[in-house]
Amino acid sequence: MKPKVLYKSLIRNQLDLANKIIYVENASTYSQRLQNLSDEIGATIHVVDSTKHDTEALITLVANGEIDYAVADENLAKVNQTYHSNIDIETAVSFPQNLAWGVAKNADTMADSIDFWLADFRKTKKYKRLYNKYFRSSRSARVVSSNVKDLRGSKISDFDDLIKKHSAEIGWDWRLLASLIYEESRFNPDAESWVGAMGLMQLIPVTAKKFGVNNLSSPEENILAGVKFIRWLDKQYTDIQPKTERTKFILASYHIGAGHIQDAMRLAKKYKKKTNVWEENVATYLANKSKPSFYQDPVVKFGYCRGSNTNRYVELIMNRYELYKGLIKK
Repeated sequence: MKPKVLYKSLIRNQLDLANKIIYVENASTYSQRLQNLSDEIGATIHVVDSTKHDTEALITLVANGEIDYAVADENLAKVNQTYHSNIDIETAVSFPQNLAWGVAKNADTMADSIDFWLADFRKTKKYKRLYNKYFRSSRSARVVSSNVKDLRGSKISDFDDLIKKHSAEIGWDWRLLASLIYEESRFNPDAESWVGAMGLMQLIPVTAKKFGVNNLSSPEENILAGVKFIRWLDKQYTDIQPKTERTKFILASYHIGAGHIQDAMRLAKKYKKKTNVWEENVATYLANKSKPSFYQDPVVKFGYCRGSNTNRYVELIMNRYELYKGLIKK
């Protein structure tokens, strides 16, 4: 028998919202819209105003199966679907509404300038790249647990000798560097991401140029450039000990940029947490940088980021490294 897809589990008609429990961010316009919709369909929609979670956090709860339904702005839903491929965002609960930028009262000249700029900007390649980056890229496909099941004997990849050679230059266990490379490129030397990151180490163009490589560089040159970048990051955190703890800060910076990590450290300091400890300290405030009350804090210099993804990245690499250590000779 062929497996059946249970389409009845998806909401496709607003009438199907009857008697469903739907979560919304507290004090959002979504709550009132659902109350109105409940009256329109003549049935009860059980609306839960969450004071604990913002809309993005509610979407994550849906993706994790902890709640069934949440309401979000369409743009926010599209962004989050690139991180959670298992969520469905097809059903609208209201008619389309315009989005606008706010400017100071009587600032007609500024408003006109923004309108003209936006009209031209939407025609550019940069606009298309940004749109693809935030609304169409499928990052969740990259989040897989490990290639441990594929290991044979004492070999992790076809690049083990190169990884061993260059990991020694930064004092890293070669299996740790291998875990990072697997997470970045799955050991594919021709890998290229939606932002132009290239090669085994997935260096973005500006970083690749800084360390002397491009898309024509050999796998060894790409690994060497990545190692140089890691060495540069290591110098940003020399006060963090032991080295195993510092490694987590380096990995996080490799993934999202040192600026965001330094923001999280400043937030940790502000809230009386340890700035030299990753778990439950700096990692917590990195995750909080997706919330306006944190990324708009005066101590934050680099703005919004999805820090929870970086936390997961660090966790995946460190967990896979532990598995490598148990299976592969040093």
